Amino acid sequence: MKRVSSTVRGSFRGVAIAITLVSVITFSTMGYSVYREYQSLTAAGVLKGITATTTVQSTKVVFSLNGSIPNSGLYPIDLSFSISAESGGHLLTKSTSTAVKLLPGQNRAVNLTSQIDLLSLTNATNPQRFLLNESTISLFTTVNAGLEPFASFSLGIPNNITLPPLMGNFKVGAATVTNQGAQSLVAFPISFLNKANYPYPFSMSAQLSAGQSVLGRSQLFNGTSSPGQPTSFNLSLTVPTAQLKAGTYQLNLQAVILNNRIPISLTVKVP
Repeated sequence: MKRVSSTVRGSFRGVAIAITLVSVITFSTMGYSVYREYQSLTAAGVLKGITATTTVQSTKVVFSLNGSIPNSGLYPIDLSFSISAESGGHLLTKSTSTAVKLLPGQNRAVNLTSQIDLLSLTNATNPQRFLLNESTISLFTTVNAGLEPFASFSLGIPNNITLPPLMGNFKVGAATVTNQGAQSLVAFPISFLNKANYPYPFSMSAQLSAGQSVLGRSQLFNGTSSPGQPTSFNLSLTVPTAQLKAGTYQLNLQAVILNNRIPISLTVKVP
């Protein structure tokens, strides 16, 4: 009986060693496959064979990811690609491709495009920042590869682009008041410089408020701005003279550019 027991224990020990060896070899080759894939994708910290391009088309910024990715490992690799853009800590857009399985020795073509219309951003992303100030958009291109759930990695291409403002050097000049008896005419000179590389039609109106009370509204001004050229005009409001005192007021401007409405709020002084 002792011999039989020793034989059984030896058999189990042999099976355990065999399972351990197979597991070690399997996980090692899986890890090696992921490592080979990582090596085939990277060069000096960037992605090999993948090109990220950015094109500004009017108020749209188009991001493209093109190239091919090989599977240089020994096992199939799950791949997915994503493009995301941020500005001022806000996510502006994100596009992710459907995950695909890449067999050993195969190449995967990459063709992913995403775009942002700067003038259709929500108020949460402060659209007037893109209108009035030079802004930076951070583009992140990511490739996710792995043998889930055993091993995986993500590689990214960071890229920053700077966008010139459509209404650069925006300024509201000192108000002038003309007393017309029961009504007073309050005029605000508006000026800006078109720093974009294209002309665009625009319109703007103004509303003057004191606290929750609206004192007056201007007529809608329509104009066309040319690239590199200064634009200036006046917005005039009729306000009841009895309600107009020298002091600080809220001026709410409504800019409409290429059919997109963008609010601009300012504090102004009226003499």
